[in-house]
Amino acid sequence: MWAPLKLQPALSLEWLGAAGMAKTLFILDDAVARGLGQTIIDAMKKELAVIFSFDSSFKIAMTAPDKIPALIDFTDSIVKVVATEDDVTIMQNRSTGQQIRSLEVQIQQRKLSIKLAEFKRSPATPERGGVGWHNKEVLASAALCQTGGIASLETVVETVLTQFAPNGWTLEEAVARADAIKRKAAVAHPTEQKKMVEDAEAALKKSVAHWKLQGAAPNTWPANLQVAAGQVLGRIIAHEARHQYVVDHFNYGGLGGESPELYGLASSETFLPDDRKLIADALREWNRKQGTATIRLELFPRGQPFAFREGE
Repeated sequence: MWAPLKLQPALSLEWLGAAGMAKTLFILDDAVARGLGQTIIDAMKKELAVIFSFDSSFKIAMTAPDKIPALIDFTDSIVKVVATEDDVTIMQNRSTGQQIRSLEVQIQQRKLSIKLAEFKRSPATPERGGVGWHNKEVLASAALCQTGGIASLETVVETVLTQFAPNGWTLEEAVARADAIKRKAAVAHPTEQKKMVEDAEAALKKSVAHWKLQGAAPNTWPANLQVAAGQVLGRIIAHEARHQYVVDHFNYGGLGGESPELYGLASSETFLPDDRKLIADALREWNRKQGTATIRLELFPRGQPFAFREGE
């Protein structure tokens, strides 16, 4: 187990409304994100500021879809929040397909000798919490950037409610324990029976009330759970943004590792020092590679459907 890491957010880290600059993580400010409520969004922003504070020039912008820059740098990333795990693969396929179509239109318009790989649907097996991808290359002196990340709100809900569950029990475990205690009470001494049953019912009632939150909008949860939800969401977003710079998971764990613990293990809630260096090196290399191009194609050209649009 790694020792907890203590990080302070860099003072120069900015929250921007809409901007087109290098090294920016764009988080889509759409209906799903706005529905989270201010408490969750503020906690998410604070968590992301801490996670990326190792690079004071890295910017984070919560941006409406119609304000996302048409030109996305190789050092940029973009993440959309979706409601469910099933939505992750649906949105990934929709986005990657549209990104390829948008680039192909520009290739034809500019008469470039470039052949993009055919779109292939991703299987419905995303990593828990979301997915991140990129395909950035310079072909025929043209910079072509495909990139994206999806974060699942369903994973946020599951993680937070599990972490804060009374006695650490699932609802099924709470019911089973209450039933077991009642069976013991039936054969216990009469002076103990009443208290055993009352205690079992009180514990079960507490668990039932907690797990009812699973069907409620997170912005109606108690304040401490909303803050936790924002922190977990920020960590998922950071993990999927990292995949847009570094494909592989970090072998030694941390937030960049495979299936990191999203709450309750400090060393898994942020990027480990060597992983931060890996990300910083990747950003420099992507910047260098893009600099070799003389033509840049737009990832989100105006007049084309937005790649992360809701619904079809």
